[in-house]
Amino acid sequence: MISALIFDFDGLILDTESPMRISWTEIYENAGLRVSDETWAAILGASADPPEAYALLDEHLGHPVDRATLHERRLRRELELLADEEVMPGVRELIGAARRLKLSLAVASSSERAWVYNLLEEHDLCNAFNAIVCSEDVEETKPSPDLYLAALDALQVDAEEAIAFEDSEHGVAAAKAAGLFGEAVLDASGDRAVVDAVRASGVEVSATCVGFVGEDYSSIDAIAQTGGYRPDDQFKARLAKTIRVRDLTVALGAPMMTTHIGFVPEGGSGPAYATVVERLKRVCDALDEKDIILTMETGQEPAEHLMQFIDDVNRPNIRVNFDPANMVLYGVGDPVEAVGILGERIAHVHCKDAKFSDSPGKAWGQEVPLGQGEANVSGVLSTLRQIGYTGPLVIEREGGEDRIGDVRAGISLLQSLL
Repeated sequence: MISALIFDFDGLILDTESPMRISWTEIYENAGLRVSDETWAAILGASADPPEAYALLDEHLGHPVDRATLHERRLRRELELLADEEVMPGVRELIGAARRLKLSLAVASSSERAWVYNLLEEHDLCNAFNAIVCSEDVEETKPSPDLYLAALDALQVDAEEAIAFEDSEHGVAAAKAAGLFGEAVLDASGDRAVVDAVRASGVEVSATCVGFVGEDYSSIDAIAQTGGYRPDDQFKARLAKTIRVRDLTVALGAPMMTTHIGFVPEGGSGPAYATVVERLKRVCDALDEKDIILTMETGQEPAEHLMQFIDDVNRPNIRVNFDPANMVLYGVGDPVEAVGILGERIAHVHCKDAKFSDSPGKAWGQEVPLGQGEANVSGVLSTLRQIGYTGPLVIEREGGEDRIGDVRAGISLLQSLL
């Protein structure tokens, strides 16, 4: 059971890393030095004033620089740039959702305490955290696990009960070494590392998936308010993230990107419905620039309503990622009938199973291993064959004590049914 979230600070809660990099880049350019994204990614996360950054300049110039003078000049420029920075998109929403779920929160930062506290205070976030652990509190900063171990101790939770949020290689390594579940919020260089790792693995990517910080799945009502492209104050940031994932999708060689777009307003008309239609047109147009298909997850509305919505969006690159379990979890219809209705609009399939709740449409159903629920997997596959579907069948298992074992069992089940 997850009971705590632990955040990095620089680059994750506040984009202090862009001002830091800009200030260094200006110094490097004046000295005639260019530093690659890969080199910079290796420097980030170890400290707020990494000695490696000075060492690059020493090596390029052939003599040691005056570090104290350079630090003062660079920090002055960094603070000028920081004055315009806001809290990263989705951070406040994630903190709010965590508080509603009664999760403990901590910061684990390689920066000095005064730096972290002052900036958190400036953005009215100090009181949001149960613990703040900084460089003065440990012997070694990231990639050592010390900061995360100290945060776990301060929160009095075990590593398996916590999720770490990081944006640097050093930070991800530190969280992993401490035994935490990790959520990497990567920059462009991190995206390249993901692409390289996937290519090296030989895994074929049928589609990517984009989700958003601040989506609250604690209840059906909560996700109806916070999910996808519906929240007005989040659309700009979520569209920007969608475009970034689009580019990652291209780099991975996948033809599709899937997402939960948010609850489509009932009735097929009215201002709220028109707003969602226009937003999805913008999303589809952005993906179409790179020949990527948007596949919407099923489940949040009946198949008939989804068909009308697709027609109203009226874009050639909008399709369905059919998830039979979601129809059960949300309590919105029979999965086999939905396949027949959606037909050729289905471009991707999640093979997942679930049981209906006692109050369908009001309370969540329960996800179970493939073949053990009420999604009628065999009937879904039979109907998919009847409509001529030949696309991917991707096993999805979100919960359970042995997800890998459940996926393996799911593979065997699909092989027996195909």
